[in-house]
Amino acid sequence: MSNNIDNSPQNGPDPCHKLSFNLLSEKERLTYAENLMKEHKDRVPIILDKHKDATFTFGSGKKIMLVLNTLKLVNYLEFLRRKIKLNESAGLYVFIDGKHLARTGDLFGELYQKYAKKDKFLYITISDKEDKG
Repeated sequence: MSNNIDNSPQNGPDPCHKLSFNLLSEKERLTYAENLMKEHKDRVPIILDKHKDATFTFGSGKKIMLVLNTLKLVNYLEFLRRKIKLNESAGLYVFIDGKHLARTGDLFGELYQKYAKKDKFLYITISDKEDKG
């Protein structure tokens, strides 16, 4: 799975780092996303955030990740479960743009095409509560 989710420092700036998105304009975010996509043509930039009511430990702040276009959400969920140390029996829900509950069979390329914002990021919120998108 490490080939599908790019979070290693040797690949340039750490794509899992925190950005102060409130301080960046939409134009700055757009430029940043375009540069990421230019360097990594087979990946989509996502902004991952934990819902405020989620009970697992995820760290603080939003995270930028680059995810392979052809990666299925179900595979990404396996990665997230290991990263946040969530029990396998616990539910993990993925909300796109804070309101669309994603299906596990969706490909990230498809989700990106359908839901990416004007700044060219796909905004994803994760929760262990089904109704907290």
